[in-house]
Amino acid sequence: FFLNDRWSLNKNFSFNIGVRYEDIASKSQSGIPTIGSDSIVPRLGATYDVRGDGKYKFDVTYSQYSGKATANQFGAISPSGNPSLAYGYYVGPDGLGADFAPGYDLNNYVFYYFSNPTATKKIDKSLKTPKTEEIGVAAAMALSNGGYLKLSYQRREMSDFIETFIDHTTGLAPAVVGPIDGGVTEYQYITNSSVPQRKYEALLLEGKYRIMDNWSVAGNWTWQLKNEGNFEGESGQSPAIDSLFG
Repeated sequence: FFLNDRWSLNKNFSFNIGVRYEDIASKSQSGIPTIGSDSIVPRLGATYDVRGDGKYKFDVTYSQYSGKATANQFGAISPSGNPSLAYGYYVGPDGLGADFAPGYDLNNYVFYYFSNPTATKKIDKSLKTPKTEEIGVAAAMALSNGGYLKLSYQRREMSDFIETFIDHTTGLAPAVVGPIDGGVTEYQYITNSSVPQRKYEALLLEGKYRIMDNWSVAGNWTWQLKNEGNFEGESGQSPAIDSLFG
């Protein structure tokens, strides 16, 4: 849902006030954790028209953008394509060959790792989707023949990244895979984190000019000032996950 209003105070000042409500929810078969998240994000702006005739303008904007919960991250909770597994090493008698019976006896193995997507993974009930905060400042001037020239500064900072944690605070889950009962193992806990960081700053120059009634030229140039952080943010064709915590 989106609401927006533009308010003209006088011929020099105008304001843009907007707010957006976003709701994300998932449904799945019994036993698979689901996500429910909602966000209220603003769109605010102010414009100063120097002469009140549209020739020279200055803009200041503040916005927030709600991200998404990626399918490749939450798909790890489903048993589809993620079978339950138990890792172990063999400690039985020596032997070789496909017909070596002790090699098929589970009692001859010591199991040390267990994973059951529907039992060993859980989602923070208060989890939120990632958020991007953007601040912009721009100066523009109108040219003849319907043209314009605009210089902008943009600053973006991302927060509330979704990460998977496995530590002593996530609790313990039954480690049962088929006939193998390994007691308990750590939960893989999906929640928000403020540790990953991603910051971006840039200057943008854009313009347009109509040469003739049927021809116009336009162009833009971006000068990146900052693009840094400890979270890459992309992995192949999908957003990256678990970049810091494994």
